[in-house]
Amino acid sequence: MIGLALGLLACAGGAPETMADCAALAEPAAREDCRLGVAAAALHDIEALRALITQVPAPESRDLLRLRLAVQDPYRAGPLCRDAETEAAVQRCQQILGRPHLRTPRPER
Repeated sequence: MIGLALGLLACAGGAPETMADCAALAEPAAREDCRLGVAAAALHDIEALRALITQVPAPESRDLLRLRLAVQDPYRAGPLCRDAETEAAVQRCQQILGRPHLRTPRPER
């Protein structure tokens, strides 16, 4: 389903490249996956990543994005957990960051 939505966007003028492109997706799961893709591309620059996250309108969606990034790359995205806005996200971040083996830098491929 997500692939279909992104495929349709690609046919309509390109794959989503901005948070605004993602916001235009009707399917909530596709919208969140799109946001993750856009944000993951900015993992190398934490301040740019924070700026992207502020473009997401709902605090729950911002926290979901932070958590998904922290799971994906705890070493680089872990600092985003300090920005968590909901109590549930704060607790989840503590669980993620409380696993020190996850924060070990990954070897570059």
